[in-house]
Amino acid sequence: MAAKLSELRGVLNSPIDYFNTLWRHIRPTGDEVISIDATYSFAEVIVPTVDQGRVIIFIPLKPLTLNDNPQLATPSSSTLCPYKVLKGELTTASELSDIVVQYIPMGDPLHLSPIDAATALRMINVLERECRNIGFSHNNLLVENLIVGNDDRLYPIRYHYATMEGCRDNFDALRAKFSESCNTPGLLCDVQSGYTNNYCDIYDCHNGYIRFCDDGLFGYKDHKGEDIIDAKFLWAGDFCEQRAVVETEFGFGVINPKGEFVVKPYLSSLYYDTYNSIFYYYDHEQICAFDYNGTPLSADDQRLAHLRRNQGGGIL
Repeated sequence: MAAKLSELRGVLNSPIDYFNTLWRHIRPTGDEVISIDATYSFAEVIVPTVDQGRVIIFIPLKPLTLNDNPQLATPSSSTLCPYKVLKGELTTASELSDIVVQYIPMGDPLHLSPIDAATALRMINVLERECRNIGFSHNNLLVENLIVGNDDRLYPIRYHYATMEGCRDNFDALRAKFSESCNTPGLLCDVQSGYTNNYCDIYDCHNGYIRFCDDGLFGYKDHKGEDIIDAKFLWAGDFCEQRAVVETEFGFGVINPKGEFVVKPYLSSLYYDTYNSIFYYYDHEQICAFDYNGTPLSADDQRLAHLRRNQGGGIL
């Protein structure tokens, strides 16, 4: 069975109540606000382990066949990060779900790393040689699936389609992405000098997006300072779980990373409940809510009942 995104806050807050064995290895998040990234197939979150390491937990959001390759659980190379499918590991609403756990090194995703492009190219060359030596093929080798470790090595992650039957990845495509900008600084602070004088504020990076204000309007940039979503909102919140609350002349709404409205902008107020992954607002002092996809919650929905009991108390 597949889990629900709205259940994951409670799972991570008290892993001993939901995980069969994993609770012995990870630390509960408690009231800490963490980012849960959702894709079409998975919800994923990076959590600390009891031995001061960290893991990515992948929880399927729909039924799918997981890559259960024993060679990936005990890799033959230190370049690979152990990736293991745990059968029936997660129990939610009396249902069992398979999950994936991958131990990852300390470091930053390549697309958010402060290293320059020339250094990245050298790391890619080393990684390609190692993958060919051990016969590893990632089969989805995107920049977002590479981590620059604190030991100055490049590590691939997310082995959902990986095989150990010979390397077939297109490393030239990765090199081409960086070759175009080998001499271009990669840090936001390095390119701020190119901003117009009207930029009044630059905020921190969340979900890979940097909120900024230009001449009184808000938009989003990537870590290199390039516009992703133009400055057109009266106000904008940080991205969290690939969603952001924004304000237009018509009211508050919710956008996705493409700038498309998931909840149309018509509300006088709108908030995000990170515990349940839902958006809520007040209608004549009564709490109403939308789910992650913008669908209104029914009156008997347990997530809405939880909000109404707490009247928004403690919600971020």
